[in-house]
Amino acid sequence: VHGFPGYAVDEPVPTLLDILDGKKPANTSAIRVDLVPGSTERYSGGGYTIMELLLTDVTGEPFPQLLKSTVLGKIGMQHSTYQQPLPADWAKDAASGYRTTGEPVSGKWHVYPEMAAAGLWTTASDLAQFTIEIQKSREGRANRVLSREMTNQMLTRQIDGAGLGLMLGGTDEAPRFSHGGADEGFQAMLLATLNSGKGAVIMANSDNGISLAQEILLSIAAEYGWPDYKPREH
Repeated sequence: VHGFPGYAVDEPVPTLLDILDGKKPANTSAIRVDLVPGSTERYSGGGYTIMELLLTDVTGEPFPQLLKSTVLGKIGMQHSTYQQPLPADWAKDAASGYRTTGEPVSGKWHVYPEMAAAGLWTTASDLAQFTIEIQKSREGRANRVLSREMTNQMLTRQIDGAGLGLMLGGTDEAPRFSHGGADEGFQAMLLATLNSGKGAVIMANSDNGISLAQEILLSIAAEYGWPDYKPREH
């Protein structure tokens, strides 16, 4: 399963086991291994859902609390949570999602029990904190979540252009990592360099967000002199 559409705020929400087995009220297919692991690269929200269950089974902690104590809190992401549905005291500060037509998402947003794959509520500044931690951790200057060795594994090409959880691009002289994201009515883009400490995070409460983010990234790259990140002329 590539990704998840989530559930309207007034719809029944399935358990994680229902989602893995594709049982109602789950709205996606059963998550199953259908290729030899390590034989190809494929975006897999379903894979992260299996990892979510693994972590909660092993630790006995709810996923939002576990991620707060092991990642979000450690690197200062104070305006981020995996809580689903979004608690009322957070909801008053949250943006409403919008479709490509400009129509708002019914109920403002969807609920994502697939928290690891699709359930992070965050801000651009907090996501930038995450990006900076990766850059510093790679250099051994801040290893509050991952060791330097593990971070370098994450930023090493495994198959095609994929690292571990991140997409890798650029050139040997100017390598970079990135990740896009999309939930119903929301899209985001994170892009950063490995060697120069540069980067940008752009978030939009619109299904048109990635198209806009790509143009903004090109403008940022031109303004700040990013190497090897320029528009293609057609």
